[in-house]
Amino acid sequence: MTSSPAPEPPCLIRSTYDLLTEYRDARNDEDLARLRRVLALRAMVAVGMSQRQIVDSLGITQPAVSRQLKFAPELNDVHPAALVEAAAPILTSLADEHGFTRLAVFGSVARHQAGQDSDIDLLIEAPEGTSSFGFIRFKQVMEQVLGREIDLISYGGLKPKLDDDIRREAVLL
Repeated sequence: MTSSPAPEPPCLIRSTYDLLTEYRDARNDEDLARLRRVLALRAMVAVGMSQRQIVDSLGITQPAVSRQLKFAPELNDVHPAALVEAAAPILTSLADEHGFTRLAVFGSVARHQAGQDSDIDLLIEAPEGTSSFGFIRFKQVMEQVLGREIDLISYGGLKPKLDDDIRREAVLL
């Protein structure tokens, strides 16, 4: 008669689960950091820096910059929520540099309901006196960084009552 192996002690099972979770979280953090580096490079290019200027500023080689830009993940293949998470510090930095404030995401990404094909909806406070051209140019910079079209609206463009849902679900980046 064979006996079945003794069950694992609960603390060992929990410990193994914690280790698996830690590993998966670390892997996700690495992917996010890699994506954030690519987005930062794209932002530098979007604001007019040459690869030479990027190389000099970062202290890395031009082939390294070129390789990162060329072999970056196809951004349309990146889930919108992951893209916004990785890009948030870069987008807020760009907004600050251009005088924009209160950058927020709304819609399906903010509600954690985004699918692979969901769009990215952003809300922003434009500096006083911003022309339509200035607003559109800033939107184009953000689209160049993200590698896809976005919906960018100004808090000033929201209609009372009609757009209250946008205000409620907006999450500052």
